[in-house]
Amino acid sequence: MAESKGLDPRVGRLIDAFNADGYDVDPGRDIYYYKPDETGSYRVGIRATHKTACINGNRKKKKKVFYLEGTPYQMGYMMGYLAEPDVSLMAVEYVENFAWSFIKYGQQSRTYERGKWFRKLFKKAIKFSCSIIDHILRVFLPGYRELRKTLKKLWEKIENVIEKIVVNILFHFSEGIKQDIPKEYLDEMQGILDGCKAANPKTKVKLKNLFVLNVGIDCVMAYLYRGIQLIKDVPEIKPEHLEIPVMCNGFSVSGSAAAGGNHYMGRDFMFPTGDAFQDAACMTIYKPDMEGALPTIIVGGPGMVGAVAGINAKGVAVGVDVAPSGWADPERPGFNSLLLCRHSIQYGPDIHAAVEVMKKAHRGVPWIYILADGGTGKSCIVESVCSITEEIKRGFPHEELEKAHFLKADTREPETEETGIFSFADNVKEAIAYIKENHPDIGDSVVQNDGIEVRWAGDAYPGAYLELDGELFRMFDRTLYPDALEDRGFFSKYIPKRGIELNTPYTFYFAPQRETNPDIVLTTNFFIDPDARYTAMNAWVGKLFDRQNNDYQWRYDTLNSLILDALESSESGITYETAKELLAYLNPKGKYPWYYGKKARVIEGSLSLFDLKAKTIESQYGYYGDEWISLSLTKYL
Repeated sequence: MAESKGLDPRVGRLIDAFNADGYDVDPGRDIYYYKPDETGSYRVGIRATHKTACINGNRKKKKKVFYLEGTPYQMGYMMGYLAEPDVSLMAVEYVENFAWSFIKYGQQSRTYERGKWFRKLFKKAIKFSCSIIDHILRVFLPGYRELRKTLKKLWEKIENVIEKIVVNILFHFSEGIKQDIPKEYLDEMQGILDGCKAANPKTKVKLKNLFVLNVGIDCVMAYLYRGIQLIKDVPEIKPEHLEIPVMCNGFSVSGSAAAGGNHYMGRDFMFPTGDAFQDAACMTIYKPDMEGALPTIIVGGPGMVGAVAGINAKGVAVGVDVAPSGWADPERPGFNSLLLCRHSIQYGPDIHAAVEVMKKAHRGVPWIYILADGGTGKSCIVESVCSITEEIKRGFPHEELEKAHFLKADTREPETEETGIFSFADNVKEAIAYIKENHPDIGDSVVQNDGIEVRWAGDAYPGAYLELDGELFRMFDRTLYPDALEDRGFFSKYIPKRGIELNTPYTFYFAPQRETNPDIVLTTNFFIDPDARYTAMNAWVGKLFDRQNNDYQWRYDTLNSLILDALESSESGITYETAKELLAYLNPKGKYPWYYGKKARVIEGSLSLFDLKAKTIESQYGYYGDEWISLSLTKYL
């Protein structure tokens, strides 16, 4: 319960810091004083509103950021209390809408309207049918008007039933995660719930929804990546029925590659908004009480305990990207993605410590993490699959997938062009045999390193693997362009009015590490380390990500080319403004307007640029017309 207090110097300094960063704080409305402990000290939570940055041009809706300190429960409680409407938007609307984004309906893609459009079409179809019946009954059935009121109430319950079923299913699968999530994050979720209830006794926020909001993506991805369990549960499912709408870009430039010896990290989190994130997204400054926990700035949304991107007080920044691979554990999805991002920088005072935090976590889902450290000047890409179990050591996934997908003696008829999911089964087996023949120990390193391969800036790529690409492309009847393996090469090209061509041989090829400059790392959504890459080479993942894999490769090749162009055009290296332009290269008003479409309004996810030496973050989220907003972490310490 908040207590009325006068401003002490500490709170005054925090308000001054927000003012310097361009935010207003109303001391009577925007500050929450958590009840004092036995020593009489208290913790404070602050909601700050940007002076000029509006949400979608609405001057009555300004961008908000938060400051939270204390124990995990206290920080969660204050977030719930100060942001209950937005927590409700994320925990209810976002959670219920998110799953629709994974349903593929035709060739339309990369638009936030995906789930929203499909959901509305479904409801409109039912309502249209009902309206015809309604008109007939109104004419021919006396007393129907009263009955209609009852039916209307019933419809209001029916139209949300699918979303609620989805939430319950996700929560059921999420239960297996709890054993691997540090208690502090569960405590924070409980605090958020209690804070929401204190602010609004009628809040729709439930602990179940908060849990799904924070870990549901890992449950969905683990389930989709493995495919085997999905096929058993839904025998009619095919990869073309699904589309994974999560895509991201990340890069780090430092040393000679950055002007003035600075260090910048760019993070483009391409993520379905669920018709909610674009209006609720925020940045939060965390100053935790726990031993060894560092202050951080986190990009996310109220109710999200994890980090879309973040930076700590030592200048270590992190981001996370989707990484298709069959090495996932749907029975134990584990501790990954957004939560692990925050955990790595909250307890990682330097980049090596942050990597170790990731290695110690029991992971169940493949992801790519980008880490950059302004203190050491180092940066790396962590290519991670599930923690290694005995199942993997026995030969999973290729032998298992061959039995489950290709033969199907116990579940299906033999594969054919008409009935089988994989008409290219023979190609897959041929490709795997060819790779194993030339590199018998492929994948062993992933097992030995408990599912994690780290690409450090400056590491040399083992070129012998690239020598296999010509034959692999031939096996799948795809074209390996003459320049594809060069520093500025492309595997898939953009064809006007048709989009990015489907030219990569699914996931069955080795993608070169194009960044050879020791001061640059770059990633999108596929593994580059050859051993990690091998984990993506299975039939289900190959088919499921066929179209996206070409997109992932095109974005990587394009961003690489743009970075090289920027370096060539500047003798001093990449400046902050240039890094910002590189980060926003897919902006609808930029060089590639066709990617999202010229009329795209909503930012699917968020863009964040970190100055690691100055420990600042500048982000854009919401709508493309919205201002970028920034925070400087050192001002709040």
